[in-house]
Parts: sequence; C-alpha cells; structure tokens
Amino acid sequence: MPLKLTRRTISLGGSINPRTQKHGNENVTALDVPLLKIALSPEELGEVMLNPKAHKLLFSKKKGRPDEPSFGKVASIIPFNHKVIGVSCRLYLGRRVLAVTDATLNRCRIELQPGVIWWHVQLQCVPDLDENHPLMEALMSRLGEQIDAEIECEHYGAQPELPLEEDEDEEEGEQTDIEDEEEDAEESPLPDFGAGRRGRRNAS
Repeated sequence: MPLKLTRRTISLGGSINPRTQKHGNENVTALDVPLLKIALSPEELGEVMLNPKAHKLLFSKKKGRPDEPSFGKVASIIPFNHKVIGVSCRLYLGRRVLAVTDATLNRCRIELQPGVIWWHVQLQCVPDLDENHPLMEALMSRLGEQIDAEIECEHYGAQPELPLEEDEDEEEGEQTDIEDEEEDAEESPLPDFGAGRRGRRNAS
C-alpha cells in the first residue's frame, strides 16, 4: 500500500550526523537527518501503522475534549523496530528544495498526545554533494527550525508488519536523487514494531 504524506510543516532536528559507508569499493558520506513532529491525521495514523483501526485502538473519545491517548503516558511513545525503505522525500529549505528518492527512514516512532499525533523519523541518505554545495548550506542553515516536507513510499504496505496486528496471522506485506529547485520520550514497554532500508543520490 502506498504511503503519501502531503506537504506539511515539520521540525528539522538540531544536528545532522555524517558517517562513512561503503558503496561498492567506494567510501561515501551518508547523512542522518532527524525529521520531527510530522503531524498525522487519524487516517494517516492508520496508514503508517497498517491498521485502519489504529486511532480507535489508541485514543479514547471524550465529549467536548480532544481525544486522549488510551494508555496515557505509559504508552505515549510507540517505537518501530525496522527501517522503512524506498522512501521519497522533499525538504523545502527556503527557496531551495532537497528531493531524495530511494532513501531510508530509521528510528521511527509515533508520539501520542491529546488531540495530536506526531511521527518522528530519521532520514538516511547519501548526497553526492560537497559541504559547500548550496543545498547543503541551505540544509545546515535550517537546523533546529521548522521546514515543510513531503514523504512518500510506494511499497510501504509490502514491508514487515507494524504495530496493532489484531490477530495471529502475519501479513507480509540506494540511491538518492537531489534536485536543486527554486521554489517560492521515553520509550514504551510495548512490543517492537517496524518497517525496512537505505538511500543514495545524485545532484541535478
């Protein structure tokens, strides 16, 4: 099942972790980019968790008040155990757009708050850019700030199962391109959950 989170405001983490990894015989620099407070609707929560009843199971309705997490603070953070692979993501950095394809989401977790659902993820990518490239400078200049982002994963539903499977049946359900475009917790004691992989890219 495709997952598509349309453009919305998120929080860019305060630091980016560069690391070296192998691509064939070549060492390349990979980046781990924290994308925080991605707001989800109740329907999107069901899509992310591969269970259309996720919101009903995790929230209690109270008349005249925002929906409350059913398990309070005890289970307000739901971690995923696996990575999400084959991800396309667009980060809107002022007048520039960083567009990534076939990337990976790691360290995924859902945070439940009264009337609010946040998805926190780490975007793993391998930009073929030096540190002085305008896109890299634009990304670094927005650390700790709010930016707009879009996230898509064409085969999200085919990856390892996520939380809230209601029966015993198991469902079965790197490369990164960059465009330079001008354009205007604590962890809960719940079981581990997940989805899966990695990324790489070229500058256009």
